[in-house]
Amino acid sequence: MRLALLALWLAVVVICIAWLSSVLLPHETLVDPDYMWQPLEIADSAKVALGLATTAVAIAICVLLYRLLELGRLSRNWLVVFGAGGAIAAYCGLVYGVATSPVIGANIGAGIMLLFAGPFAVVIVIVALVIARTGRRTSA
Repeated sequence: MRLALLALWLAVVVICIAWLSSVLLPHETLVDPDYMWQPLEIADSAKVALGLATTAVAIAICVLLYRLLELGRLSRNWLVVFGAGGAIAAYCGLVYGVATSPVIGANIGAGIMLLFAGPFAVVIVIVALVIARTGRRTSA
């Protein structure tokens, strides 16, 4: 169950952050924008529905994790796994949001973000491992 919940968490965070970045990043009307990737062609109402649904699911997963922790059915070390995975997934969603922004320089910005993706992921995983190894052991 934990791994299925983790997989759902990662997918939801990527989509949620990609949607939020597409809403919050500036959009200019350009004749030839510098996309790194062409954005998916979906209706605006479908984007909003998907973004709101994934945000609601992400909040529900956070509440569920809190309840499982409170009931003693989840180790605190799993929170480190969910946090590290969520940070990496959020970064991936943000890269997608920048890469598909219809602005001048989106390809350069996304390229720079991709250059930092590997080191960012490695640092997050190392920090998560250190916290998990030195953290207090609980039964679950």
